[in-house]
Amino acid sequence: MRSHFHRFVFCAGIIILLLTNCNLPASENPAAPTRSPGPAINPTVDITLSPPPEHRIGIRVVDGVSEFYNRITGEKFVPRGAALWRWKNWPPGQQSVIDIIFNTRIGQLDSALAELPKMHADGFNVVRLWFNACWGGAPGCLDRPEGGLDRAFLENMAQFMRVAKENDIYVILTMDSLPDLGGYQNLVNPYRGRFEGFNLEFMTQGGIDAQTRYQTDLIRGLMEVGAPMDTILAYQLKEEAYFEEQLPPLSSSSGEVTPANGQTYDLADPAQRRALMEDSWVYYIDQVSGPIKALDPTALVTMGFFVQQEPNPVLVGDPRLVYMHKVLYESALDFVSLSSYPGFDITMEQQAENFDIIGYHQKPLVIGEFGAERHNYPDVQTAAMVLQAWQVESCKFGVDGWQVWTWDGGGDVHDAFWEAVEGDGAIRRALSPALNPDPCVPGAEMNNYPNLAYGKPVKTSAVAGELFVGGQAVDLSQTTQWNAGNGPPQWIEIDLQKPSTIDTIRLFVAQEPEGPTVHRVLGKGESGNYKLLHEFNGVTHEGEVLEYTSPQPWEDIRFVRIVTTRSPSWVSWHEIQVIGVSHTTAATPPTGQFTGTWQGLDPDDGSSMNITLEQTGDTLTGTFNDTYSGSIPPPGYEGTGSGTVLSPATAQMTFHLSRHDGNTLELRVTLTLSDQNSTLTITTGTLDNPWVMKRQ
Repeated sequence: MRSHFHRFVFCAGIIILLLTNCNLPASENPAAPTRSPGPAINPTVDITLSPPPEHRIGIRVVDGVSEFYNRITGEKFVPRGAALWRWKNWPPGQQSVIDIIFNTRIGQLDSALAELPKMHADGFNVVRLWFNACWGGAPGCLDRPEGGLDRAFLENMAQFMRVAKENDIYVILTMDSLPDLGGYQNLVNPYRGRFEGFNLEFMTQGGIDAQTRYQTDLIRGLMEVGAPMDTILAYQLKEEAYFEEQLPPLSSSSGEVTPANGQTYDLADPAQRRALMEDSWVYYIDQVSGPIKALDPTALVTMGFFVQQEPNPVLVGDPRLVYMHKVLYESALDFVSLSSYPGFDITMEQQAENFDIIGYHQKPLVIGEFGAERHNYPDVQTAAMVLQAWQVESCKFGVDGWQVWTWDGGGDVHDAFWEAVEGDGAIRRALSPALNPDPCVPGAEMNNYPNLAYGKPVKTSAVAGELFVGGQAVDLSQTTQWNAGNGPPQWIEIDLQKPSTIDTIRLFVAQEPEGPTVHRVLGKGESGNYKLLHEFNGVTHEGEVLEYTSPQPWEDIRFVRIVTTRSPSWVSWHEIQVIGVSHTTAATPPTGQFTGTWQGLDPDDGSSMNITLEQTGDTLTGTFNDTYSGSIPPPGYEGTGSGTVLSPATAQMTFHLSRHDGNTLELRVTLTLSDQNSTLTITTGTLDNPWVMKRQ
């Protein structure tokens, strides 16, 4: 899910899953299950089953390069699709989530099935599903207290697979942790204490045995209920695999450990610590893949990983460790799934270096998760362009398939990432195989994007370090930044690469503390001297957007330089946008789009939030208050705010709030409209989860 790469946010992040989730109230009247709970599929009973049909998608090597292909037609197959889920908070009112697509008590199978024809119409051919994201004592899960798997749950999975097959869509069945019930934890319990977390699953024979039994029980169960097994593209052993440095045995810096492969490793030796992890994955994959292939001989097996932390520094200090080399070159995986998200510190090329896939052709590579976080990209059109560009860029590094995170965000919980169908469906169109048959060629979203500065070459007066290079100011992400590492005077120059007619400059401030600043915007053609285009002079603060549109467009501008001559902080910009003149008229926001009263619940503490907004042109003002439910004192914050409308569906505001006890809060937020302007999503760097509010 989401580490989403920063999905460190799925209550971590996928999954964590690495995704930041919004904790909305549970439905009072959940959809009725498609089937009632049924008897268990008993793993101890030897049931004679017909051999599964040959899977339609296989892997072959052509001119030394591995690729997917259709075994029936012989044509190359490019897996392009999306993750699909229906999340629900469980226990109700808590932040943890479960996926209820196949749930036999509170399921939303019909809702998920309705999306498959839409995917098919767009040309998508793969859907990624979590079949076991059910825990915490939730009812209607796949695993049963009595042991084994629930037949009715498996029948729901089989029904989904039938409809997917009717729509020419293949299914990736993925998972994270082992289930709470079903008897699988009994196999790993003897190893607890010496091993914990994912280290327990990947390094011990108990973890191997539990995963093997779980996967083979699933396959037998699906076969027993008549599921069309040939519509399965792959069994994914883990959505995002990692070792946990803060847990045993890796939490020890000395001593020896002997994992399931029987070899002994010295924890005091960095090289042997890494070998312990890499060798354990190779052994784990080999041991689990064998029994799967014995039951389903032509099935594909994969496992997912988010980016490792070197050689380009990223996720610094995160205790989840990933090392890819032996997985790529020595494991039994048929293909490798990567979670690769734009907007988090490093480029696609740097991620490819960290994944160790530069020049790699041995196994097909799939970006099993990529998405655009709302806080990074303030509108869905920008998100769509970024994702299309990320997909195109990844082709240079041998990526063979893509599944976007996420399709529609169904269920009670909304995610921190833009959804493919959201707004006017910009992401859906940008990634659609029907509209963009070649995933490696720029489409309309890239070719017509109005910000001429995006991805262009940059020069700077200074750089604070390798995480703050000039390119971070033209990557569209509002969580990255160029930082000079010193105070003024400093400058950053963007090469538009050809003479252009521009009329708007938009600067996203990165500044701490706030205070008086002077920023001079200069421009010139391919030669000659710089001329002053505009000067911003005033008090500015972190998160503010400075924008100027000239009444007379500037012509023949190739180089744009921002010179800061006064600032109380080191000179830095989150983002610099240079808008071409032919694109500015359509971006003018209609008056009143945001006007109205909005209500919702704070996903973190359950308080009731109310916002009243008034839009006049591109100016937005409003009031905010929240009150706790029940009798928990004190009452919440209240105050006023103002800001700017950036597009018909996006605005930024700063609220100045206070509480009865004297506490004050300055809240800078991004507001996004969706669902025909009936839903307002609010995000900010200080929120764990986005606020989702409804128009009253």
